Amino acid sequence: MLGDVSAWPTEGRVRGSVARNTVLRARKRGRIALTVIALSRLSQAEPVVRFPTHSQKPSGSQELLDRGARHEEAGRFAEAAAAYTEAVRLDASSGRALLAIGRLRVRMNDTREAEIVLSAATNFSEVAAQAFAERAHLRKARGRDGEAFLDLENAVTLLPEETAWAEELGRWYAARRAWLPALSLYRRLSTEFRGSEREKEMGLRVRALRILSGDLDPVARGRTADYSFVRRALARIGSK
Repeated sequence: MLGDVSAWPTEGRVRGSVARNTVLRARKRGRIALTVIALSRLSQAEPVVRFPTHSQKPSGSQELLDRGARHEEAGRFAEAAAAYTEAVRLDASSGRALLAIGRLRVRMNDTREAEIVLSAATNFSEVAAQAFAERAHLRKARGRDGEAFLDLENAVTLLPEETAWAEELGRWYAARRAWLPALSLYRRLSTEFRGSEREKEMGLRVRALRILSGDLDPVARGRTADYSFVRRALARIGSK
């Protein structure tokens, strides 16, 4: 478009160089603007604590979600992605559609896009816990343990009745020798499983973790007040 700058007179080369740089900057600004617009559309929801859970969803959005799920089950990922994306376009409050897109991107091994979409989905209270859990697994698989721990802890905090996540987080802590936060989780799980066939298993885990924690266990020392070992353990893990 600007021709061979080296063949211009000196003054022309200066003006040509300025013009070329101006065009390149304009193109770059255009790409950045498009990226910002795309991400802003994914992240228009309010924070979790403020987003309403009772919003009315258009029937067309649910139909598109169902259609996308059928396509995905049949392995037609492109059609599924198109249906989920259209559901988001029709209903900007559809956290379920964002979560579906994020999960689909994981299945398609598009991890960068999956993380962007799942991050947007964490802002929707109806799916925030699931989005944090999905992002935790994605980040763990990519070797980002500190961020993964934080995500899974958020998921467990938002949906404590999902004992499978709590167990998984406990195993992650134990694998990193973070005995105290693991002990805290398994103590809660032993209460959850009381009277079930897994009560004995949870009791054995608690006893093993008490031995590993030794004198650091505040309950064994008679300090039953609330304590934040999980946060401190996460800080240590994240710094490594």
